[in-house]
Amino acid sequence: GEPIGYIFAFANCALFVLYILLGHRIAASGGRGGVDRLAMAMVVASIVITPIGLKSASGALLDPKILLAGAGVGICSSVIPYICDQFAMARLSKATFALMLSLLPATACLV
Repeated sequence: GEPIGYIFAFANCALFVLYILLGHRIAASGGRGGVDRLAMAMVVASIVITPIGLKSASGALLDPKILLAGAGVGICSSVIPYICDQFAMARLSKATFALMLSLLPATACLV
C-alpha cells in the first residue's frame, strides 16, 4: 500500500459520509425541496466548471450532435441518478441508504 492510496480512500469515505448526511438534511425538507435544491446545485456547478472547459471544447460547441450527446450524458449520468438518490433519501433511514449505496459497485458488476 502506497500512503497516497490510503489518503484518497479515507477522503472518499469522508466525502461519502458528508454526501449522505447533507443529502438527508436536504431530502428531509419534504416535498420537492430536495429536488429543487439539487437543480440549483447543478446550475451552480455548471457555472463554476464551464469556464475551465470552454476553451478546449469550443469546437464541439458548434456541432449540434455533440451538444445533444453531451446533454444526454449529463442527464443520464447526473440528473437521473441524483434525483433518484434524493427520493430514496427522503424515504430511507441514513443507515439503510448508506448500505444501499455501498452495494452499488457489487450490483454494477453483476449487471
